[in-house]
Amino acid sequence: MNEVVEGAGHRFLNAVERMLASSGDIRAVVDGYRREGAVRRSQLSDRLISHYSNRSALVGGMSALPGIVPGIGTLTVAIGTSLVDMAAVLKLETELCLALCYAHGFDIDDRRERQLALLLAAVHTSEVATGRNILLDIGDVTLTATSNYTSRELQKLLLRVSAAFTLSLAIKNLPKSALKAIPFVGIAVGAGLNKVLTVKVGQAARRWLAWRCAASLQPMRRTK
Repeated sequence: MNEVVEGAGHRFLNAVERMLASSGDIRAVVDGYRREGAVRRSQLSDRLISHYSNRSALVGGMSALPGIVPGIGTLTVAIGTSLVDMAAVLKLETELCLALCYAHGFDIDDRRERQLALLLAAVHTSEVATGRNILLDIGDVTLTATSNYTSRELQKLLLRVSAAFTLSLAIKNLPKSALKAIPFVGIAVGAGLNKVLTVKVGQAARRWLAWRCAASLQPMRRTK
C-alpha cells in the first residue's frame, strides 16, 4: 500500500513540475506589475496573489464544466477531475510562490529555489485544505529548517511530501468533488474554493518569505 501511495505521489510531483512556467515567464508577470506601479513589495505581493488566485478560480470553474452534462458528465467530475484539479492548482500556487520569491529578491533560476517554492506551495495548500501541518506529520520537520536544505535534501523531502499530499487531499476533496458535480452550482463552488485556497496559500508564503528575508539580514553570531 505504501509503495502505491509513494508511486502516485511521485507521478503527481513530476506532473506538477513539468507544467510549471519558466522562470522567464514568471519574472515577466512580476515585472509587468512593477511597471504598472506596484513598486512596494506589499503592493506587488497583493497584485501577484490576486493574479494567480483568479487563474486558480478559473481552473476550479472549468473543472466543473462536465457536470453540466447529466449522467456521465456528473460522474466524470465526481471521480475523474479531483487529481487534475489538484495538480493544476498546485502548479499555479507554485508559480505564485516563485513570483513572490522573485519579488523578495531571490534567484528563481536556481533549482533549489524552485524546489523551495514547490515545497512551500504543497505545505501551505495541505495546511489550508486539511488544517494539518504535513511536514510535522511526516517527520517533525519545519519550513524554517528547510531554508538551509541542499537541493538533494529538498528533492527527497518533496517526494515524501507529495505522497502524503496526494493521499490527504484526495480524501479531503471528496466532498468538494461531490458539490462540483452539481450542474451549474459546481462551477461557482469550484471557482470560489480554489480562489480562497490560493489567496490563503499566497498570504502564508508571503509571511514565510518576509521571515526568510529578515533572517538573512541578521548579523551572524560570533562563536567563541
